[in-house]
Amino acid sequence: MPGEHVELMTRGAFGGDPLVVRVGMSTFALRRAEAACIVVKASA
Repeated sequence: MPGEHVELMTRGAFGGDPLVVRVGMSTFALRRAEAACIVVKASA
């Protein structure tokens, strides 16, 4: 989603799964393998 703020909220205690990520106003729990498929570019 171009222009949305992305924030890593937390990681799971054991092995780092799940990752909790906020994109805009939505929060997602992702496995590391799922998160590895996502590309995030910094805006200027």
